[in-house]
Amino acid sequence: MRLEVFWWIVLVKIVKCDNFPSLLTANASIAIVIDRQFVGDEHDTIKFEIEKFVDYVKREVLKSGGVNAFYFSWAAINVKRDFSAILSITSCEDTWRLFRAADPENILHMAVTGRSLNPH
Repeated sequence: MRLEVFWWIVLVKIVKCDNFPSLLTANASIAIVIDRQFVGDEHDTIKFEIEKFVDYVKREVLKSGGVNAFYFSWAAINVKRDFSAILSITSCEDTWRLFRAADPENILHMAVTGRSLNPH
């Protein structure tokens, strides 16, 4: 439930944000990284729940706009693609790597990760 509320808020903020005026005529794109190595056997369940929620948001919340979701099962993605945002569920090390790649591109990065003893 908490993840659903979070997604709804984030996706609505992306669509209504003044920094993305092209969303009136084009869809935003989000990279959803669910690192199979990090989440283990829960990968398919997590992906299914996220897909279900993204479909709901597209259908019920973003009636005149949209979001193209690209799903990845590994953290080694090219963030220089035309992504508006990245949601990552990865290890702390991969989360920081994705953040450092997304930050210069001004890509919103939302992350779920584990705790690290060495944050940088």
